[in-house]
Amino acid sequence: MDSTQASKFLNLWFGDSVLEETGSYLVRMDLPSRNIKSYTRVSSLVDNLDHATKQDIYYGVCSQSRRPQNGLRGSAETICVMPGLWADIDIKGGAHSNECLPGSVEEADSFLEELGVEPTVKIHSGHGLQVYWKFVDPFIVISGSDLTRANTLTKRWAKTLGLLGEKYGWKLDSVHDLSRIFRVPGTVNRKNPDEIVPVDTLIDGGDSYSIPSMENNMVPLAMIENDSRRRVVIPPVKANVQDGIPFQVEQLCDINPQFKRTWEKRRGNEFKSMSEYEFSI
Repeated sequence: MDSTQASKFLNLWFGDSVLEETGSYLVRMDLPSRNIKSYTRVSSLVDNLDHATKQDIYYGVCSQSRRPQNGLRGSAETICVMPGLWADIDIKGGAHSNECLPGSVEEADSFLEELGVEPTVKIHSGHGLQVYWKFVDPFIVISGSDLTRANTLTKRWAKTLGLLGEKYGWKLDSVHDLSRIFRVPGTVNRKNPDEIVPVDTLIDGGDSYSIPSMENNMVPLAMIENDSRRRVVIPPVKANVQDGIPFQVEQLCDINPQFKRTWEKRRGNEFKSMSEYEFSI
């Protein structure tokens, strides 16, 4: 473990002062153990990195307003500090079998250049890039309207990334959720146990941005509002195969071809395990 890398990044992204001023918590999650810890100081997380053997170590990109309980990492509704915006760009090959991804770091870099805003920090996660654009001043969530604004910012940014990715023929992960966890630089990626690779900082200390300047590089607000209106919400369904397919499922199959392929078990090659396949439904 490289605690120097971890400390430098986490102090840049959060810093003890903002955690102290807001009384919020930096959340760490280890996988596969799902061990959750929360800290009020960056140094406390960094000092305990070596205690996690055979684990992938993640942190919450937003701090939490209260200490997470019952083994949970916190939720989008309870975030406190949003230091900036982020992206997760998988690289084809190795741990990622999806063909609709950039084939190299260089291809991903060309994509990032087209966004028009240079990253503040760029991390090689082992099998892709985790990229950050830091705000000049962290966005502090105090009210419900603040939370709505934070959600809107991340959704617009994710939509911007997704649409640009489609231009390249890629299908990028949408990581707009405010409780998102990313890998801690200076640790290792054990996703492929036969190829344990480092999580390294490639660029840090780049420019920080005002929120309006980031919004100038995003898709219009109307685009995500239209997406929300198109969503079809159907109550949970208990399916009994002896009774035939519930009509709600038939409706979903009619309006959503991807759901139909999933329901008919025609997307198996896209998933690494049966549980992942079932969860997709």
